Amino acid sequence: MAIIIGTSGNDSLLGTNADDNIAGLAGDDSLQGGNGNDTVFGGDGNDIVMGAQGNDYLTGDLGNDYMVGGNDNDTYYGGDGDDELLELYFNGNDYMDGGNGDDTIEGGEGNDTILGGDGIDSIGGGNGDDSITAGEGNDTIDAGGGSDTVYGNAGDDVIHATASPVEGTNYLYGGAGNDTYYIDATTDNITENANEGIDEVFAYHMDYTLTDNVENLTLYIESDNNGTGNSLDNIITANAGDNYLKGEAGNDTLYGEDGDDTLDGGAGDDRLEGGEGDDVLGGSSGSNNMIGGKGNDTYTVNTTGTDVITENTGEGTDVVNTWVSYYIPNHVETMLGFGTNNINLFGSSSNETIFGNAGDNDIRGFAGDDHLSGGASYGYGDDSLYGGDGNDTLEGRYGDDRLDGGSGNDTLIDLDGNDSYTGFSTTSGVDIIRDSSGTDTASFALTSAGVVSWQAVDSDSNTHGDDLLITLSTGNTLTIEDYFDNTATQDAGAGEVESLVFTDATLDFTDVSALV
Repeated sequence: MAIIIGTSGNDSLLGTNADDNIAGLAGDDSLQGGNGNDTVFGGDGNDIVMGAQGNDYLTGDLGNDYMVGGNDNDTYYGGDGDDELLELYFNGNDYMDGGNGDDTIEGGEGNDTILGGDGIDSIGGGNGDDSITAGEGNDTIDAGGGSDTVYGNAGDDVIHATASPVEGTNYLYGGAGNDTYYIDATTDNITENANEGIDEVFAYHMDYTLTDNVENLTLYIESDNNGTGNSLDNIITANAGDNYLKGEAGNDTLYGEDGDDTLDGGAGDDRLEGGEGDDVLGGSSGSNNMIGGKGNDTYTVNTTGTDVITENTGEGTDVVNTWVSYYIPNHVETMLGFGTNNINLFGSSSNETIFGNAGDNDIRGFAGDDHLSGGASYGYGDDSLYGGDGNDTLEGRYGDDRLDGGSGNDTLIDLDGNDSYTGFSTTSGVDIIRDSSGTDTASFALTSAGVVSWQAVDSDSNTHGDDLLITLSTGNTLTIEDYFDNTATQDAGAGEVESLVFTDATLDFTDVSALV
């Protein structure tokens, strides 16, 4: 065994093939062990400490040291200073301790134990089943291939567990601080304790559900994946694929991206932003703020809270599906009612389509040319439909419905039930009633003397004077299609309105026939 000792200057010392003890002492030294099991002490100064073959024991001591072990099982102690400890592609199960300072540590192909110590460290595990402990400081850790265990400890750490091609089962513990994890397999297990910071996971090409005490999730790299939150207030961000994001409990923020995304806020008061694409947005409960962005978006409103929907001009053709009473938002074109509860649906100043549900609905269009319907298919409720301003189409469908077109040129349609058509006046416009069956009433806000003419006319080529045209003193008209055809043989919409109610008289079919 050779004992080689340097001076206080800058020494260059080379070992033998035996088991050497090499000490550089002070100065910026270059120390190289041989093929034996060497012990190399850098001493003070910025040293180069190298081991070569054998199970070497290397210490950098004070200074910013550069240390390389070689093959076999080596032990590194960087000491104080900003050190580089490099095992790289060498084999062996190594023990690497960077000590205090901002260190760079790279494990090799074996099962390594790596300690970063205090400071801002950059640590790579390499392949193999490694145990990595970063220590205090804002550290960056790449677990590498194999099944690794990583402890970030205090500090805002970045932990990568995305190795290829050597995958494994990784156990990642961020510790105190705001930690960031990059993972690409469901075998990557993340553990955070309560009150240890705001932590985030970037998941590559995979579905992922946040573990306890982790706040934020980003689906990374374009792919069609699902991202699910936990009971905390989560921020979940999609990638460019078609993603499904769910917030679960907590007041969550969900961001869609370029794909056709589905955003489900879950319980809590959530904020959902669809981004580009044709997105579906909804919150299970709470007061939610939903912003669809560009694309043809669909919103779900099923909570007793206050859901706010924001759409801008020119951002697509959008739909609201609601189980509760709701006002259609600006720049949303269609609203559909669901369920059997009695709900009220209200329009805006734009042109919109509103369909009720199976309950008794109060549906109001307000301004704009609106299409209002008591139900999407079989609307059996007793509905009240009010068109408001504009040229509206109102469909009562089944049930005993009340239809009022308001001002404008309106078409009022009902398929069955005992219906009431109201609001006809000298300012109501050019209106049409298309009724199929039931005992129905049309009410006028004027006396019968306000009618200047009663005519039997043809409104289409399939009738033969079966329609009633009522002309008021202002020139406004009401046409009741198939009024004179109650046989249902000449037109698919055959039927009649049995009573015309004026402020001074009620006229039945016989009375009207005498006036024509």
